[in-house]
Amino acid sequence: MNKPKSNIRKRTWATTLDYVVIGAFCAFYIQIMGQPNDEGGYTVTGLPALGVFGFWFCYLVLTEAFWGATMGHMIFKLEVVSVNNRNLSIYRAFKRRVADMIDIHMSLGLVGRFLIVESPLHQRVGDRWAQTIVIDRSDPDQRNND
Repeated sequence: MNKPKSNIRKRTWATTLDYVVIGAFCAFYIQIMGQPNDEGGYTVTGLPALGVFGFWFCYLVLTEAFWGATMGHMIFKLEVVSVNNRNLSIYRAFKRRVADMIDIHMSLGLVGRFLIVESPLHQRVGDRWAQTIVIDRSDPDQRNND
């Protein structure tokens, strides 16, 4: 495989789309499963609260582990692959997505964007920790040399 490119625009749009889907699901789920609270909203507690985590895990971690991409990444023809060309495991996908807290949520994406642009393999914190890279499957220079 040749050196990956940053694909920063595609990665930004794909991640935005993924988190819009997750946010919409969470809002719907909390509205349906939640109980009214004192602030005029809804609260989900106990075992039903695991539904939000379960959706996050299935949508981000399992889709990346089994198909190499989330829905947003598929639409933009991006794929997450292991740096050493091994299959992307559930463990690697999980590590990559746990780091979203640093790369995306705590900094409004600025940390992730900076690292993608500045690092040699265009890896954010999650990619470095999980030893993954994101490639553009529509770019012949970035695809695996099968």
